[in-house]
Formats: sequence, structure tokens, C-alpha cells
Amino acid sequence: MTITPFHIQELAEEIGGYLEQTDLAYCARVCKIWHSAFSPLLHQHIVHSDVSRKKISLWTGIQRYSCHTRSLTVATSTFPELQLLGTDCRRITTLSLGPCGQANQPRLWCTWVMALIACNPSIHTLRFHLSDPLDHTLFRERNILEHLPELKHLSILNDRYPVASSTKSNGVFESILAYGSQLESLSYEVLYGGPILEVGCVGADISCTDSPPWTNLASLTIHDIDGRRESELLKHCSYLKHYMTKVDFRRNGYESLHQLAHSATTDYPLCLEHLEVSQMQGPWTAGALDDILRASAGSPGLKTFSVIHSGVSDMTMKTLLTHHAVSLEKVVMNNVPWTSPSDLLVLLTACPQLRHLETAMWSEKPWMKDLVQVPWKCFELQFLHLKTRQRGRTPSGTVIQWDPSEYDADSIKSSSPQRQFWSRIGALKKLRSLHLNTESRHRSYPKPLSFLREDIKYLCGLKQLQEFQIPPWPEFMSTTVKDELLLKRPGLLVENIDEMQLLS
Repeated sequence: MTITPFHIQELAEEIGGYLEQTDLAYCARVCKIWHSAFSPLLHQHIVHSDVSRKKISLWTGIQRYSCHTRSLTVATSTFPELQLLGTDCRRITTLSLGPCGQANQPRLWCTWVMALIACNPSIHTLRFHLSDPLDHTLFRERNILEHLPELKHLSILNDRYPVASSTKSNGVFESILAYGSQLESLSYEVLYGGPILEVGCVGADISCTDSPPWTNLASLTIHDIDGRRESELLKHCSYLKHYMTKVDFRRNGYESLHQLAHSATTDYPLCLEHLEVSQMQGPWTAGALDDILRASAGSPGLKTFSVIHSGVSDMTMKTLLTHHAVSLEKVVMNNVPWTSPSDLLVLLTACPQLRHLETAMWSEKPWMKDLVQVPWKCFELQFLHLKTRQRGRTPSGTVIQWDPSEYDADSIKSSSPQRQFWSRIGALKKLRSLHLNTESRHRSYPKPLSFLREDIKYLCGLKQLQEFQIPPWPEFMSTTVKDELLLKRPGLLVENIDEMQLLS
């Protein structure tokens, strides 16, 4: 008998790791050997939905291979009975509940959930997106987190504030505070569930000021209604490496950022590596951001800095680069009207480890000439998404320090700033994605940014470039030039930026 890789289950699993569920199903039907190798992989991830629960043949296979099931997703109001999953279903590590409609029998639904957890103590990842009756039963009455000793990653969507101080809490937030010390990552979304409460209505019983820090929690993602629960959670999180926040209400959002900055003490220094802030429009957001950037300075330094639709100041860029220029790998600044061409210059010249740059800049003066007057140092750049607007405030006049010996004066004199720009792009050999969203038809541009035939050679040298998004007007790139580019650079995806992106 000829021995193939599929006779060795470890090799089959290595190959199957690169295949989607549909491809695994096709492979399992090729022959008996492939069926034996791929069927266990096909049943590792099970989805129980209104459609799948009616397929008897599907669940017959699941029962047969239930010992290989590692992930279960329940996206229906009817929870599967344990008999349906099979008696050997005892090795689940990831459980996702919801989104689902209103459960007809919430107590029976929760009983089956608890029974499943009792048979699978190895669950380390739990995701919730449930309705009111299920939340109340699982957390307030059953306290589901208490029965998950191996839980490391928790994601809860669509939690709600009590509509009044007399309304009983569903117990979700209280459970997080009680068992959060065992978590490594927490994603928590609080949505509007009724009239806004006064701060005192959160309840003194959930305060955790005197509790020890959660030393295991490294990642916190939270979308809060006004930052109150977020601030309470941050009192625990002295060892965060990844913090992502979004607060809808402008009046109190900055308090959570202040809490994070103030949590840096001599005993528990702030060790943030990834900071992502969205829709933080509070009046003191900029100052709180600057405090966090200063408090997280040192080793290893900030790797990700993302600010979207948030209030920042002219000092933010200076503070960021003063403390984190060497370590920065990803910078995203969208809908931040203070960004100027001089800020972009600093990022391109002072961040040698930068891999992802996504920014929009506003200027009342032409910016292309200044952009190419200095040598770029970000040769590790893989994603460059640049939006330019010829309006707003003028550049802030940041002084750029560079070595004149690295400056090719002859090259500058022999070509226009636009040709120099494409030459700089051509030097980014690791570039994979290039998006240019420019207002090239704005009348204040003396010479709009364009891509001509002589620029094709620069993109042809970028072997890893996969996509190139461009403005839709022909002034940027003619159809003839586009066809020639695709002919010389096969496999490159060239797309026009849609109107929604242009207006955003």
C-alpha cells in the first residue's frame, strides 16, 4: 500500500488548516483515505442555526465525530440538546452564543448551556450576544463565569444599563468584576437600554477601588455608553498591552482615558503597546491622550496608535513621536482635522519600524513639494492609505531634521515633485496596499497629483503590492496608462475609490 501524507493525521491537520469548511467537505468526498483524514477537521467547528438544525444527515455526522469538535456557535433561539451534539462532545474550547431571537423557553435554554459547560470544562473562549431573559438567567441566577475555570477570553455584546435605579441588574457587569482576574482578554459592549442614569445609579456595590490588579488581562476592548463602567474596569487593568475604546457620549468619555493615565504608578507602570480610540470628542480628550502617551513611554513603547473621530491637539503628534517614534508600527488618524503635511513628514522620516500608515491631512497650501524634500525612512511600510484635502488650516511648521548627505539634489532638480513622490513610493519594496484619496480637481492645486506612464516603472518594482486604490477622475490616471500598468504588473488590483470614501 502506498503511504500518502493523509495516512498521517498530523500532516492532514496541517494541510486542512489552510482550507475553508467548503473545501474540507469536497476533500472528504474524494476517497476513503481522504474521508478518514478530513472528516475530523470538518467537524471541529460547528454552527447551530435555524437552517442547520433541520439537516438530520449533518447532525448524524456531528455525533459520529463529536470528539473532534472544538468550537460551537449557537445562532438560533433553540439551543441544541446534548444528545444532538453527541456523547463524546467533551473537548470544546470556544463557545459562541448568539445573536439569536427571543428564546421561547429561556430557562430550558440556559439549563442546556450549563449542562454543556459542565461536560466541557476546557472552554477558554466565550462570546455572548443574547437577549434580556437569557442574560438575566445565565449571569444573575446561574453566574455562568463561575463554572468556567479555564476561561481566558470573554466577549460580551449588547449589554444594557438598568433603565432606572430600582431596576435589577442582569448581573453581567458584576460577574465580570468578580471573575475578571482570570481573563487575558475582554471585549465588552454596553448599549443604550433606557434613560441615562446619574453616576450614583451605577451602584456602590460594583466599586473595585481596593481590589488587586488583574495581572493576566492584557487586552481590553470596550464600547461604553458614557465611560462609567469603562472607568470602573480600568481601575483593575494596570498591565494592559492592548486598549481599544469607543464612547458615544461626549460629556464623560475622556474620564476613562484619564483613569487609564492615572493608573500608571511606581508599582504598576503603564505598559501599553496598542492604543485605539474612537469617537472620543470630550473637551479634555486631547490632554488625557497626551498623558497616556507620556505614561506609556519606555520599554517596549507604543506599537499601534489609532485615533478616529476624536478630539486631539497640535501637541499630540509631538508627544507621540517624542516617546514612541522608534517603536511605532501602525498609525491611523482618520477624521482628525488637525493633521497637516508636516505631521505626515515627521511620520515618514522618524518612524523606521512603521508598517501601516493611514491618515488624512488638510492644508491650504500645496504639500507635494515639502513631502519629497526629505528622505523617507519607513522602508518597512506595507500599508499606505493617504487622504489629502486642500482646505483647512495651514501646516503647523514642524521642523524636520535630516542628513543632507542623504538628499539627492540632482534628482530633485531633474524631476517634478510628483515624479519624486512616485520615486519615493517605488523605494518601499515591502508595500502591499496603496490607497490614494486626493482632491485632485480642487482649483487650489496648481498641479494635481497624477500617475503618468513614466511612473509605471516604480510600481512594477513593488513585487508584494497587491492593491492600488485611486481617485475615479481621469486627471489622476488615464485609461491607457491603467491598461499599460496592468499589462506590465499582472495580478495587481487597481480600483477606483467609491464616492462614500471620497465624501468621508
